[in-house]
Amino acid sequence: MGDQKTLSQRLDSQQYDRQDILKALRGEKLPEHLGYPLIKLCTISGILHSPTFADGEAAPLRHLPEHPEFTRALNARAIMCNHIPDMDLTAHPEELPYCIWYPEIASEDTYRQLATRYPQMRYQVARACAVGGYTGLYFELDNILPEVGVAEEARDAGSVAIFTHIMSQPVRYKVMDDYFRTINPESPQPCHINGDTCVFSMLKRQKQKFTTPSDPDDDISIFYDGDGFDKMTYNITEDQGISESVPETTTLSLSTDLMLHLLTSPLPADLPAGNKDLLILTAAFYGDIDRYTRLRRPKALEYEFFCVIRGIYHNSLFALWWSRQYNIPEDEPFHMRSWDHIQKAITARHIMNNDLSRVLLAAERDEDDDKKSLPYLIWYPEIAKAETYKALAHRVPEMREACVRAAIYAGYSELFDELLLLPGVVPNRYLMAEAERTSNPQRFLSALKSRADELGIKMDSYSEVWKLVSVKDKSFLSRGNYLVKSPSVGVVVGQFFEQSAVYNGIMAETDKLELFLMAPESWRPEEETQVELNYEDWPLSL
Repeated sequence: MGDQKTLSQRLDSQQYDRQDILKALRGEKLPEHLGYPLIKLCTISGILHSPTFADGEAAPLRHLPEHPEFTRALNARAIMCNHIPDMDLTAHPEELPYCIWYPEIASEDTYRQLATRYPQMRYQVARACAVGGYTGLYFELDNILPEVGVAEEARDAGSVAIFTHIMSQPVRYKVMDDYFRTINPESPQPCHINGDTCVFSMLKRQKQKFTTPSDPDDDISIFYDGDGFDKMTYNITEDQGISESVPETTTLSLSTDLMLHLLTSPLPADLPAGNKDLLILTAAFYGDIDRYTRLRRPKALEYEFFCVIRGIYHNSLFALWWSRQYNIPEDEPFHMRSWDHIQKAITARHIMNNDLSRVLLAAERDEDDDKKSLPYLIWYPEIAKAETYKALAHRVPEMREACVRAAIYAGYSELFDELLLLPGVVPNRYLMAEAERTSNPQRFLSALKSRADELGIKMDSYSEVWKLVSVKDKSFLSRGNYLVKSPSVGVVVGQFFEQSAVYNGIMAETDKLELFLMAPESWRPEEETQVELNYEDWPLSL
């Protein structure tokens, strides 16, 4: 017994044992090593799903000052088992659970007692009433505003009386915030239904399998493996939806999914039930300020910033709006650098509009962060005047190669000849690739080769594949012809440093989504995930 670790030591011990994690997830055994965030999440999941585990091995986790999330889970589990926990919410407000209706609903009388004993939990009780259909108790609750999260929950659960009552009120409010698990009855905001509630059915679908977490002593492992889980859009149960199994994706249909219908129609004041992720991504992709600012979530979606960057490049007004945003994404993986890419896109949009004020100001400051915001692509989707590229090359030496390439792309021969001789301009494979796509390739290729010979360099090597792609390439300009079974199958994609990632190492496309929306529903595959629409093998009906 002497070699057993104390609970404090176990909470700090980082050692991965898959079987230990599975036992915690199943609510069978408290892991010996609890240091990894993944293991803590699996332990919370085990508590929520196993009353025996909560009352047994996990019970010592209650009232740990540095880990109140365990106490919140134990309190939530007690409530769902129809026990009212003893909570000193004045001294320890951090021990108040947020979600008290998943994975199980308590009895109506339990929630009634809870609201009486802890009035500050009345909105959680109202939400639980919506889930459980406890209409009588809902109308008994005092000082309850018509809350949009409760309305969404009632709609999802089929609690018609509660939903109808809330929606009939002239003003509705947002009190519960499922993104941050906060409840703010003191200063509620008037609000329409905006698809920002993690309803019960969503909790059942929002699951993920865990992977091996990174070794904290291995820098390469940290880069590739991460924490062993993804941070979900919602985490109201505080277990990140980690599970041994993941539900199959439901096939969506334009005729039945109202959110899909909104891709091609104006947004109503109150959004219908469903997932608004595609609405967010397309609003970002096309640079629609009104739709994007209304729909976006506090935490970006997986491909959102790829779409934002594309939207900035193609919409000057979207670029201006983003230039006034200062909320750098929190907890962003260090290798993604989305914020830097957004700044590059904004600067590029200014340059293509013949406005050098932003880039010149950055050059004057001469700070590392400003240098990160210098773009490479400054000639697509629009070309600036030759005078703009000339001034930029002379005033910002770091931009000279980009200006030379812009001159090649635009066919500014005289400007090209001038810029090619500037200090720091070195012919390379990227400039050659652009020259090969011009209407007069020999004009530019011969000059590049001659200059390379003068400098005594070779132009064979390269390190950034995406710079070899010209926006004149058919591979970039041609649309994809894959017709998907459902828009839940990768219809909006984004990548870093792919071959077609022309937006400074970023790419985003919606080809599959647009084809899905435009093609007849009868053409969509029923068995395959996607088919190539080549008019020979598919569609079969032709």
